[in-house]
Amino acid sequence: MSNITPFSYEGEEIRFFVNGAAIEIAATDLAKQLGHRDAANMTRHLDEDEKGTRVVSTPGGEQEIATVTEAGMYRAIVTRQTGRMTDESRRTAIRAFQRWVTHEVLPAIRRTGTYATTPSAPQPDLSELSPRNLAYLSELAKGLEAAVKHAEKNQRKADGYDQFLNGSGCYLVDTAANLLGVKHRRLWEWLYTSKLLIPHGPRKRQPYANPKTASWFAVKTYNTDRTNGKARATTYITPVGLEAIRLRLIREGVIQSTLFALPAPAREALA
Repeated sequence: MSNITPFSYEGEEIRFFVNGAAIEIAATDLAKQLGHRDAANMTRHLDEDEKGTRVVSTPGGEQEIATVTEAGMYRAIVTRQTGRMTDESRRTAIRAFQRWVTHEVLPAIRRTGTYATTPSAPQPDLSELSPRNLAYLSELAKGLEAAVKHAEKNQRKADGYDQFLNGSGCYLVDTAANLLGVKHRRLWEWLYTSKLLIPHGPRKRQPYANPKTASWFAVKTYNTDRTNGKARATTYITPVGLEAIRLRLIREGVIQSTLFALPAPAREALA
């Protein structure tokens, strides 16, 4: 049984579930913020490993509610933003909600395991402290200064992560490896052994025809004038694919859970 961790967003309760590195959100709460009719309408577009259920305690007893994983949440946001939505105010509201999640909730959860908005305590009177205690506080202040710098660095990473979620471009596999902190060859081998890319033959380095991972990749085929009469194609990883691959690498212990800043995607390459 899971305990609900409620957060407040513009006066409304958003329920998150944190279990180690895994973060889930109540499907009903996410669907409401994204403007879906109901949670079922939103989750029907997600893969099975991007949604689930949690048993929670309520005043009326135990209750099972639908949830969406972190990867599913990103996919739902990106899908909603790129879909046919004519209401600009709804688009703005979705962007604001996404920014709140990526800039405040997720970084705070990953740093401390929770999200809080408790005001800081008043400064104590240090005038009667001994020299030894003052020296200790001086060292503590240095540590806090280092922590602030680390938090600022995390914020820059979150800014880059938000840019990633808003982007519609794609990334070369080697670029994705740099972003994920994996050696180029190691990522290529993982993509092959995970049956995501074809390792041999005329379609080498191109994705398998798998409906579940079709949105993870984009293939650019060059005309023969640019390739000396030989057909050639380059595989790119989409924003949705990069996030899905990152979470799978975390689950398999290849990389650690962390936010990362992304450069501008290779938009021109897919033009």
